[in-house]
Amino acid sequence: MKELLDLLEERVTALMEETRALRQENAQLRQDFAGKTAPLEEENATLKEALSQERNAREMAANRIDSLLQRLTRHMSE
Repeated sequence: MKELLDLLEERVTALMEETRALRQENAQLRQDFAGKTAPLEEENATLKEALSQERNAREMAANRIDSLLQRLTRHMSE
């Protein structure tokens, strides 16, 4: 019986050590991931802002073109 308890204790200790090591590895991987994704997140925000500005500029241009077409249409019908 003592041998079984000794084996169980050894296995529990080994599992606890493995869990500790995996937690440390997980923390390191999370830190590495955060360090690598931060510049990408910044670039993504910059690109989104540029896209938004481009869309606004295109919408303004389309509105101006529509306005000019309406003016021409009115002028041609006079």
